[in-house]
Amino acid sequence: MRISAREMVLGWATMGLIVAAGSYWFVAPKIQGAKEMSERRETLRRDIELSQRLLDQKPDWERRMELLRLKLKTYSPEKDVSADYMKLLENLAKESEIALLQRRPEKEKKQGDLFGFAVDCTWEGTLEALVRFLYALESQDVSMDLDQLSVSTVSGSKDKLKGNFSVKCAYCREAEAGPGQNEPARAQEAEPAGTVVK
Repeated sequence: MRISAREMVLGWATMGLIVAAGSYWFVAPKIQGAKEMSERRETLRRDIELSQRLLDQKPDWERRMELLRLKLKTYSPEKDVSADYMKLLENLAKESEIALLQRRPEKEKKQGDLFGFAVDCTWEGTLEALVRFLYALESQDVSMDLDQLSVSTVSGSKDKLKGNFSVKCAYCREAEAGPGQNEPARAQEAEPAGTVVK
């Protein structure tokens, strides 16, 4: 039996298609894997660049942190500071003509060598009084920061507003005296960090 030229061409074409399909079947996952690896490599490169930029900014952030730390008041470990901050908040509200209807201080939290707590307040007043209060809060030489603020109108009044806000208060505590340490050494350590309040 003799194979004609036409059959030979069809045979080679079929064999070529089978080889091409088999190659694609084996190679396609590897191409996809190489593509995914290239994308991962690019993502990692961007992450490394971002991390390097953040590391390069570390001295600037440390300088800023030290400046903020100097502004923070330092309290003795046994002092309850929530009363001081609540009184300051009430005085600011009274001077600004904002009525603080409710004040709910949260528990003190420690983050590293910084301490803080939040005070959730319900308030009522005019827009002008709210602006005065926010300005007075920002102008204080203590570390109090408005975290959340909600504002709505009082029903039946065009000028009256009401809402809620959360004020975060931050401060430092003097270090606890360990065995062999005396009080003057502890006071000297606390002095550079800001004002000591007992």
